[in-house]
Amino acid sequence: MNKILHVCSSFMPADIGGPAYCGAELLLGLDKVYIQEILSFSGGINKKEWNIKYNLYAPIFTNSKIIFFSFSLFGYIHFIYRLILFIIHNRRSHVVIHGIHNVPYLISTFLCNIFRAKSYIIPHGTLSENCIQVSSNFLVKNFTLLYAKVFLRYHNIVFSNKNEYSMSVLSKPSELKGFKINFIPNILSTRSLFEYIDFLPKK
Repeated sequence: MNKILHVCSSFMPADIGGPAYCGAELLLGLDKVYIQEILSFSGGINKKEWNIKYNLYAPIFTNSKIIFFSFSLFGYIHFIYRLILFIIHNRRSHVVIHGIHNVPYLISTFLCNIFRAKSYIIPHGTLSENCIQVSSNFLVKNFTLLYAKVFLRYHNIVFSNKNEYSMSVLSKPSELKGFKINFIPNILSTRSLFEYIDFLPKK
């Protein structure tokens, strides 16, 4: 069975670190038909409230497992090792990158380019022209379009609807050449965050 590898900046609801859900509904749905591995960093997670064990795979859902990394040199080295290992041993599988700007996403897009992995990037709104213009990050504000042209051209870019796409920096015809744009409608239900709490490693 083919596998899916998800790269998230932080797999936790918003109030305990990371974006809300981080695609929890999506992961739960895919869990029924795919084996999934999730690589996630622990930035923003309250370590007193949540029992995070680093660099060890833990089961989540039925056919999925998650591994957390710390924002440290060793954490990044282990993350790169796990990502390369997955790509090499699962050539027919897919890598899903949940974002654009964070360092783990930059590393992932670069490595997927090198190894020509089957990869999908879900921007989650981070390619929005408005989002980029109001960003306080100098690199995001001034180099996102250049980064997209150089590094994202070989990936499948997934938008949830045409409105998200039309507001992105990739919507201009002059910027589109060579990009692989996909639309996957956001038709998932929105459940309470508390329905997922039992899947997370709280003490």
